[in-house]
Amino acid sequence: MAPERNNDGISIRERGIYHARRIMEFQSNYMIRSIPSRLQQVSSRQNHIIKMFRSAAQSQGINEDGLVLLEGPHLVEEALRTGCAVKIVLFREQNVSIIAELLPKIPQATQTIVAQDDVFRSAVSTETPQGVVALVEPKDFAMD
Repeated sequence: MAPERNNDGISIRERGIYHARRIMEFQSNYMIRSIPSRLQQVSSRQNHIIKMFRSAAQSQGINEDGLVLLEGPHLVEEALRTGCAVKIVLFREQNVSIIAELLPKIPQATQTIVAQDDVFRSAVSTETPQGVVALVEPKDFAMD
């Protein structure tokens, strides 16, 4: 059975898919624009903050500034929950849901940045980044 088509020759299913994609695109663009102004937009791979993240990713431990790179919403959220000093959080622009979930939990004093996918990928070392990374000052623990 052939799909039902409108007068213009486009199937109802095709039209539905087109409209669903347009709605998702609109929602995504609207959500990015409606995110609070505390998010700084970074568009260059040569930005000094992106370079800091890149350096931390390559150091695989505590970098020269005494910071550790955490990747993924769960690790970043756990660092916030346990009171670690989260210095900078970098979000991938396309991950609107992660931004909406984590941003209210991040202290106002923490620098928050959003970057396009290619810039974000240049700052991390993983093949499939999770959409958020943070530079965190680890807590000192004393051995008793």
